[in-house]
Order: sequence, then structure tokens, then C-alpha cells
Amino acid sequence: MRIAPAAGVTVLAVAIPQLETEFSAATGALDATAAIYALVYAALSLYAGRLGDRIGALRTLLYGSAFFVLGSVVVAGSGSVPQLAVGRVLQGIGAAGIAPSVYHLLKVVSSENALSLVLAIQASVIAIGVAVGPLLAAWFVQYSSWRLVFLVLLVFVIVPLIVVGRIKPAEEFKSILPAQRLFVPGTIRWLFAVALVQGTFIGGFYAQQSFLQETLGVSPTVGGSVLIPTVAAFVIGTVVGTKLAARANDLRTSILGFFGTAIAFLLLALAVAQQAESAVIACDLIAGFFIGIATPRLHHLILTNVPSAQVGAASGGIVFATHSGEGLGIILFAGIASIAGDALSAVATCATMLAMGAALLRSLRLTRGG
Repeated sequence: MRIAPAAGVTVLAVAIPQLETEFSAATGALDATAAIYALVYAALSLYAGRLGDRIGALRTLLYGSAFFVLGSVVVAGSGSVPQLAVGRVLQGIGAAGIAPSVYHLLKVVSSENALSLVLAIQASVIAIGVAVGPLLAAWFVQYSSWRLVFLVLLVFVIVPLIVVGRIKPAEEFKSILPAQRLFVPGTIRWLFAVALVQGTFIGGFYAQQSFLQETLGVSPTVGGSVLIPTVAAFVIGTVVGTKLAARANDLRTSILGFFGTAIAFLLLALAVAQQAESAVIACDLIAGFFIGIATPRLHHLILTNVPSAQVGAASGGIVFATHSGEGLGIILFAGIASIAGDALSAVATCATMLAMGAALLRSLRLTRGG
């Protein structure tokens, strides 16, 4: 179920050159349609999470799926940038209903011991969706039309929805207590960390596509396929992070992920400066691995530190942080890269990840072991 919303974030990255020609539009306007999806997705996810606490996660999931299907049809049939933007907004509304509902359902149906592994699998599924989007788009851009990819993505919404709908009625997923304000010590810091790590992942991918296609001249298919080994490294990182957290804890493991990602982006800056394609890909693998370590640990840290009546709100908070980070990451990476170059963009990311890692380390010391 999470594959389609996740793919929706990156699906336009490799199609932008074709869209520029077809719509006679500037790159900035098309980048905005990519960012607006992530930002609408993020802005409404908090409300959707609270809605799941009140009316049931499964019902919220159904409403979100309907909006996502409608938006995908509008995007596939769009003939201008404004129409494309409208479709992306509808998709963002739908994704906001889908994503926190999935987290909510996973928390409800998983035992305490199983939740850590379930969230690692969930993070891997999302990463696969992020990779599937540009890969499908690249294939359709090169051999058919970018429009078809949005119709293909509907399969990843409709089929899982039919399966999930058979599990339990929506009423069983309602919280027993009324929804409350989400306020748990450390939650804001952890959510900010989620935003940073996801903004780095997605914003870095958009900047990478610009570097590979416009600077090195690779094809859209090659550019889109570059993310596949990075996602494979991410999946391996989720497995390693789960095992590390079982021995240490979620916070310590997240700190390792942040510092490792910072080192990867410092190396990436050097590789970009040398225009070394193989070195850029190698650095992406390292970054993907450490982001995979950090991401599910942060999610687990948040979901296991809130009362049961606030699981929906916490799920919405995770999605809000994730996709606001993605939207801002796309804008910031593109802005820094266009003004100062891709290498400086990577250096700025390295510094940001080091700062967040240091903040989490301070949090760990203050709590005497997290």
C-alpha cells in the first residue's frame, strides 16, 4: 500500500526533461509540482492521523485511496502545468490519508516484540516504492509516455486495499480514548530528525538526477536505475539497524546512522567535484545504508513512546516529518546546486547531518542511555 505514495514523490524526477518539452515549461515550475505533492502530503498527514484516531484507521485509508486514484487519473490526463499541479495536489491529499493509516494499522496488529522488525520491513517497502517510481517513469519516458506510470501505480493502491479490507472492520481500529495533543518528551526532536534524514534521501536523489543527466549526459533509464542499488543498501541497513537496536537501543542506532550519512555525503562532495560517476554511485550506496539504519529506528522510537490513544497522531507526525522533509529537501538541494554547485550541496548536507547527529547525541547523554 505504501509503494504508490512513496513512488509518487520521485516519479517525476526522470520525466522532467520530457515535460519541459511537452508543456513548454521551465524546470522550476516542474520541480514545484514535485515539491507540492510532498508538501500537501505532509501538511494533511497530521490531520489524517488524528482522523484515524477518531473514525478508524481503515476508514481513513479508504478515503485516502479514493483521492489518490482520482489524482493519478487527473495527472495522467493533464495537458498543462496547472492541470498537472491539480492532480498532484489530489494525489497528495490521498497519500496523506494512506500513509499514517498504514503505520496505525501496523502498530495495532503487531506485537511489541514484532513491531521493530515490522517497521524495518515497512521502511524497506517505502524505499522500494521510491526506487520503483523513477524506474517505471524512466522506462515509460524512453519507450512510451510518462503518463502511463501514474495508471500503473494504481495497481499498488487498489490490490492491497482489497486485501487489507478483508482483515477487520474499520471500527476495530478506533482508539478507545479520545485523541489527545501529541506531546511526549523528545518527540519533536525525533520528528525533526525524521524530516532531515528523508529530506536528505529524496532531495539528494533529485540533485543526483540533475548531475547525472545534465552534467554527465546519461539517459533517463540509467539515471532512474541508479537508485536501485541505493535502495538495496537501504534495505540491508534496515536489517543491520534492527539487530543493532536489539543490543543497544533505537536512539544510539539512529545516531550511528546520522554520522555515517554525514561521512557518505562528505565523500560524495569530493566525487562530484571530480565528476567521477562510479564514485558518486558508491557514495550513494554508503548513504543509503546508513539512512536505512536510522529511519526505522526513529519511527520505532516515536511509536513506542506515545499512549495508545495517540498512535494515529504519532503516525501522522511521522508522515508529516517525512514528506515535509522531502519537499523542502527537493527545493533546498536544487537551490544550492543551481547557485553553488552539486559539490557544495553535498557539503551542506554533510554539515546538517552532523549537527542533527550531535543533537541526538546530546539527547542521549541527557537521558543517560536513551
